[in-house]
Amino acid sequence: MGPEEVVRKCIQAFESGQYEQAGRYLAEDMVLDGPAPEPVGKDAFLALQANLYKGIPDWSFNLHDVRTQGDMVSARVQITGTNTQPIPPLMPGMQPIPVTGKRVSLPEEGIRFTVREDKIVRIETDNTPGGGVAGLLGQLGTKIQ
Repeated sequence: MGPEEVVRKCIQAFESGQYEQAGRYLAEDMVLDGPAPEPVGKDAFLALQANLYKGIPDWSFNLHDVRTQGDMVSARVQITGTNTQPIPPLMPGMQPIPVTGKRVSLPEEGIRFTVREDKIVRIETDNTPGGGVAGLLGQLGTKIQ
């Protein structure tokens, strides 16, 4: 399987709430850098996405403009979804987020994946103003505590 297929299958699994399946495409030492206040590893990333999906079941990355060069896959994403269920705490010390009914649409951001041996080892996102976890929480009317 090529790097782009690995990325697309992982994103599809996340968007359909299949976190165990998505986790199969992530290396054990995978690092996500960009959307959260601090870089996070595989388990924290899976937990974050699972909690977001619980509260925003129509979560979509809207992956597009995908380009592959060697083991690097770059793309654009624009996260959208509607908060129709409570969102469990996203980070230690955070309170659950009650249902707001709000539709979120984060700014389009660049994202880069490094893939080795059919596993994503690193995900980096642009720090776009209004994006990431802080942007999502802002659109829901809350903030990182």
